[in-house]
Amino acid sequence: MEFSIANGTVSANAFAGKGEFSHANENIRVAAVLFSLYGGFMVRADSDIQSIADLKGRKLTADYPKQKTLQFQSEALLNTVGLSYDDVEQIPVPNGVRGVEDFETGAVDATFFSLNSGRTLEADAAVGGIRILPVDTSDEAIATIQSVTPGAWVATIQPGPGFPGVSEPIGAYVSPFVVLTNSQVADDVVYNLVKALHDNKETLAASAGAFNGFDPAGMSADIGVPFHPGAQAFYDEMGM
Repeated sequence: MEFSIANGTVSANAFAGKGEFSHANENIRVAAVLFSLYGGFMVRADSDIQSIADLKGRKLTADYPKQKTLQFQSEALLNTVGLSYDDVEQIPVPNGVRGVEDFETGAVDATFFSLNSGRTLEADAAVGGIRILPVDTSDEAIATIQSVTPGAWVATIQPGPGFPGVSEPIGAYVSPFVVLTNSQVADDVVYNLVKALHDNKETLAASAGAFNGFDPAGMSADIGVPFHPGAQAFYDEMGM
């Protein structure tokens, strides 16, 4: 394919041959970084679990064979407080949605999922309120996260209707949504696509609400994967 889409962690792991990838895919190139995907652990609002450290010994979704990146993202957050999956009671689930379902039934104490997804809003209503566990925003914590899931970082999110379970500003796991291409695609093809994305935020947002979070100035963010020369030429022209 000439283009594909993925999150930053999957993209970086694919390029390096780490995580869920058995070999390096060295021809992968980034065309554009679009918008942030926020993730984290949710617990019930009345849970005695107040921090990621409190997950020690508790029931936590694990394995994710159909969505393996969630296993690595969860592990990265556990590592920020000196924990790993060996320190929790692992409840295998096939994917993130099943993890949320098990959370709703009480089969697990916490699960990792997208913070601003419709499914998280449903979980919030189903259990009478959720609470999102804050992520350490220190440089040390971010370095720990990036050692497990390159292409990710931590950002502070604000309370609002789009983030159920967030009652104050907290750190959240971020893995951006990116457009990928490969080194064999013609420079002008990639250049024209990137320019079209950069110049048309309003049109993109009208077709998909997630693009309301798209900042054209952030399209050249470094996730540890080389940019395609056609994309880099556009960013250089724009002084990005």
